[in-house]
Amino acid sequence: DASYDAITCVYLFHELTQEVREKIVNEMYRVLKPGGMVVFTDSMQLGDRPELDANIDAFTDFNEPNYSDYVRTDLGA
Repeated sequence: DASYDAITCVYLFHELTQEVREKIVNEMYRVLKPGGMVVFTDSMQLGDRPELDANIDAFTDFNEPNYSDYVRTDLGA
């Protein structure tokens, strides 16, 4: 518990179900030291680039079964 100064998560969340994403976030909070930093990057969300929203679900055609749910998840930026 509270043993890491920083945690990174790079292009992982869109590969996971909502349930697993929630478990990972809880674990990040558990192991992150007070004042620590989480560095997170993944693909864009709905609304990040509104001109692309109409076609954002096309990415699921490339064997990305969790992508559609991911882009609709409020990550609480």
